[in-house]
Amino acid sequence: MPLRALDSSILLIPAGLRCSLRFADMASTAEQVAAAVCVLYGPPSVAAQAQANAWLTAFQGSAEAWQVPFELLAPGHPGEVQFFGVTVLVRKVRSEWVRLEAGNRQALSQAIR
Repeated sequence: MPLRALDSSILLIPAGLRCSLRFADMASTAEQVAAAVCVLYGPPSVAAQAQANAWLTAFQGSAEAWQVPFELLAPGHPGEVQFFGVTVLVRKVRSEWVRLEAGNRQALSQAIR
């Protein structure tokens, strides 16, 4: 099930945050996740933070959440974004490892090494 898009009018990230990207201009899921994490930990508004939290929670249950965290760990992302990436991987391994196909388990193990 694809993730629904976030309302880009709410997720305009203030220039003062280290993540100064407009959500509407982002092409990849990794960029969307990074922006949502910045909104979650930033000062925009309670409504924006609630929406970002709901979207990130849905993202964690998606198939994409097995791959995107590795992109979030790349140098250049703020610490909050990298921390979220690691947290998602830990959550996925703890709760969904048994449902992961054997080939995907091997690929994940290699990626972690």
